[in-house]
Amino acid sequence: EKEAKRQAFFAQQLEEMEQNAAAEEIQRQEQAEKAKREALAKAKRDAEEQTAIAKKRLHEEQLRRAEEESLRKAIALEDEKRRKKAQAEEEAKILRQRAAERERMERERQAKKEAEAKRKAEEEARRKAEEEARRKAINELDRRQAEARRKAEQEAEALRQVEARRKAQEEAEARRQAGARRKAQEEAEARRQAEARRKAQ
Repeated sequence: EKEAKRQAFFAQQLEEMEQNAAAEEIQRQEQAEKAKREALAKAKRDAEEQTAIAKKRLHEEQLRRAEEESLRKAIALEDEKRRKKAQAEEEAKILRQRAAERERMERERQAKKEAEAKRKAEEEARRKAEEEARRKAINELDRRQAEARRKAEQEAEALRQVEARRKAQEEAEARRQAGARRKAQEEAEARRQAEARRKAQ
């Protein structure tokens, strides 16, 4: 009877140990499954954050390229306007020169047909006309020089503004990149500390 009780006691102890071992194994599996789920969730969050950052960078790059293309087109359009204006002025100058030449030849032919007295009067009139033409030419030259100076000043101001915008864009990009690097470092440090805590646990 004592032997039977002793064997029953040992059998009960063995069964309890087996039950405890089974419970510990279940708990260990549950903890492992929980850790796996948490790791997967964290990996998913990290991937989503990286995707959002990549999309933001792509959007900013697209905006920058669009601004550069718009600026390039604006400069090209302004250059084309100046070229056409200069061409039109040159053509008008040639037409004026041709008209003046035709007028001079007509005056010479008319002078030959008229009497000597009228020739002297026409010469005086021609002299006055030439003086007036020289005066107008000088005035026109002064006006063109003033217009050229004004255009040069406007172009210099436009280039200054373009340079200022470019510099501001570069500074903004530098700040954005510095912020991105800082954020990446903070995230890496947070991941390192979390991994250290997990290993410690």
